[in-house]
Amino acid sequence: MNSQIPYITNGKIKAIPIITYHTLTNNMQDYDNMASTITVDLIAQEMKYLHDNGFRVLLLNQLGYDPYE
Repeated sequence: MNSQIPYITNGKIKAIPIITYHTLTNNMQDYDNMASTITVDLIAQEMKYLHDNGFRVLLLNQLGYDPYE
């Protein structure tokens, strides 16, 4: 998540991490068998990390792109 830090220059953010989730489960067997699956407990831990470390969560439709930058 912190890999974008080198891309922040003069207050402009030029790279952001994007996280996608596909399948949410309580079943560890599903988690072990499908690479795109995340457990409820793990997503809660990830959201807590983002919150506790001051990350701002945006939806994709909230992002903008400047082709001249």
